[in-house]
Amino acid sequence: MGTTPLCTALAGLALLLGSGPAPGLAAASCPPVTGLGTLPGGTNGGAAAVDGEVIAGFSTTAPDGPSQPAWWDRNGTAHALAVLPGDPGGHATALDSHGVVVGNDFLAGTGSARRTPARPVRWERNGTVRSLATLPGDTRGSAEGVNAHGVVVGTSTAVRGHLSEDRAVRWDPDGTVHALAALPGGVGSEATGINAAGAVAGTARSPGNRGRAVRWDPDGTVHELRIPPGDTIGHAAGINAGGAVAGSTWPPSGGGHAVRWDPDGTVHALAALPGGTTGGAFAINAGGVVAGWSDAADGKEHPVYWDPDGTVHELGALPGGTSGTARAVDAAGVVVGAVTTVDGRSHAVRWDPRCG
Repeated sequence: MGTTPLCTALAGLALLLGSGPAPGLAAASCPPVTGLGTLPGGTNGGAAAVDGEVIAGFSTTAPDGPSQPAWWDRNGTAHALAVLPGDPGGHATALDSHGVVVGNDFLAGTGSARRTPARPVRWERNGTVRSLATLPGDTRGSAEGVNAHGVVVGTSTAVRGHLSEDRAVRWDPDGTVHALAALPGGVGSEATGINAAGAVAGTARSPGNRGRAVRWDPDGTVHELRIPPGDTIGHAAGINAGGAVAGSTWPPSGGGHAVRWDPDGTVHALAALPGGTTGGAFAINAGGVVAGWSDAADGKEHPVYWDPDGTVHELGALPGGTSGTARAVDAAGVVVGAVTTVDGRSHAVRWDPRCG
């Protein structure tokens, strides 16, 4: 795949984001699943965010090399995002409708796994990458969500010997960092999504160190979200403009399932595919469409989306694909994520339920 100078690339990204869906997109004119290219020399990739035909995520640039933050244009061409000097790679995790991208840079001397020690970063529309400050005394963190006003959410991480503690944070557009409230007696938290009004979704740990799905109001007030009877752990991942939240919950025996919370906190378990019993949800759009994964009779993870009424639909895989996960869905219903093939490689994918 080709590359584009960063300033030109991000300027183009911003223009594309503002231009809406590609002209002529119709059921008979496009494939329902499209594999996205990698950066030159790369063999692995994954998509984490989509808005108006532009996608953000990661790609390698060498076989089994460290992941690099990347974005894809509407043609599926991959473009590199810069990393901070000395950092070996990173991931883009979210983008807004104005061309601002956020994510993480891996710290020098670390690997490229999703939970590798990292620093939160933000890419501006002009291509500039800058580090986002962590809370005083913290040395690591991650940026996981950004809204249309450029407000970013994620985590700030304190490292004490071999132990670490994440705290949910919000960054103003100028980079000022604010801690989000924990649950009473809680021992950590993570923020993963934010809507235009400033409401935030994420997870907070109870005094017993169990994950609790939470939503923070725009003023920072934290609310624990109810989970289905019999479950004991919850994680809120995405939040839409109306305040509905998507995520996952787990019973003590494991084997979690996808859920959706209404704005009033009512929780709905989302059905698995036929023959399946487990699943998870990562994103929800303004219309209430949820993206995630479900197992099926074959025991593998399949990328899926759920209609607002809870009906589950399998998205399908690339030729040779064995499993996959849908990570994000935009206002038009375009879904992105990753599919794993028989050779063990991860491939970034775009699904368009309007096609095919």
